[in-house]
Amino acid sequence: MRRALVLVCVLALARAGAASELGCPSRVVVPDATATFYDPIGGNACGLPIAPGEFIAALAEVDWDGSAHCGRCARVAGPLGAVTVRITDYCPSLGNGLCVAGHLDLSRSAFLEIAAEEQGYVGVAWETVACEVEGPLRIYFDPSSNPWYGRIQIRNHRYAIASVEARLSGVWTDIPRTAYNAFELFPPGEPIASPLELRVTDVHGAVVTATVPFTTGVEHDADAQLAPCPEPDLALGATGALGALAAVSLLRPRR
Repeated sequence: MRRALVLVCVLALARAGAASELGCPSRVVVPDATATFYDPIGGNACGLPIAPGEFIAALAEVDWDGSAHCGRCARVAGPLGAVTVRITDYCPSLGNGLCVAGHLDLSRSAFLEIAAEEQGYVGVAWETVACEVEGPLRIYFDPSSNPWYGRIQIRNHRYAIASVEARLSGVWTDIPRTAYNAFELFPPGEPIASPLELRVTDVHGAVVTATVPFTTGVEHDADAQLAPCPEPDLALGATGALGALAAVSLLRPRR
């Protein structure tokens, strides 16, 4: 099932570029958004490992969509340039006037790539892009998993994950996704067998089928990576300058 960012009030959500000959949809472009920064401490709502120095971002809670965007990458253009971040968390919207639809809360290091720290709150434009990945798709079984419960997380993916299925008794069975970026498998009738055959589909319809040991606490390499889409021209321009999108104001007041 394909998911899209929630459209709320003044959020202008557009599509840039034509669909590719392979049927990949165009990227999501948010031309009039805002950004702040935070210092990531501890875990994150997506439950993903973060590499030292990695540029990351929290999506507004109103756009969270049950963790559907976890691990997705976005290119963010601000007053001083552009940066690519990976979505690993959400910014609570309740009682927070900043975390509105389309807003991104960037890690401090990412924010400094696009704006001066003293600004704190700036107008930005952003678009989804392919994550730079090395090696195959990775599958992680949480240590809480057991023969009657599988808590599965997909890692190292190029685009957002749309669905995960398991072959149970010869039948492909959809595994429900949770709001904390895990796919929870409750096998009917029989315990989970090892190895377990999984089918992973991304938002563009690319599919990887993997047979991996049902062992917990470690990442298992799939046999392949999800296929890349031909990338359309960047909607924000080669430099990422905000001037490429007149709808974005560089003079937003700091709240």
